[in-house]
Amino acid sequence: MKTSTRRFLILGALALMTGIFLSPMFRPGVIAGHDAGYHFTRVQLFTQALKEGQFPVRWIEGPVPGITHPLFEFYPPLFYYFVAPIMLLGTPYTLATYVVIAFAAILSGAGMYLFVKQLTQNPLAAIFAATLFLFTPYRISQLYVRAAYGEFLATAFVPVAFLAMYNKNILLLAFSLA
Repeated sequence: MKTSTRRFLILGALALMTGIFLSPMFRPGVIAGHDAGYHFTRVQLFTQALKEGQFPVRWIEGPVPGITHPLFEFYPPLFYYFVAPIMLLGTPYTLATYVVIAFAAILSGAGMYLFVKQLTQNPLAAIFAATLFLFTPYRISQLYVRAAYGEFLATAFVPVAFLAMYNKNILLLAFSLA
């Protein structure tokens, strides 16, 4: 089989498995999870704080005017730093959130594929490993039950960290663990 055909099939398989994993997000409405409502509120408040010139964002105006609190002193803000620039371009908050979730799913699948491909030199094993990592019950629970979007984004960097350690790439390792 030609190399270009093989690459096309591998990319197709990765795209198909990621599409299946993300398919509930393509339905109308919002994915109902334990913390989904909180995230959508926090995304809007975080973006507003950035618009007001606050960086790094620590204190936010609460949903009730005049009531502020240091939410992002205690809740990790990484996910919101990914979503806010998309919202600042004028994208609705739900779509911006889903774009970052899709990015995290693609990153985790591609990262695991690249890591296992280098480890085994077997593209089928790498596709299988990427699929297993994406569809682990814990990751499904993070996204569709608990709506732990920040945690879902953070665990997407785990395969990238393994890849960086395997290649002894200190810069990529630092980025993936930061």
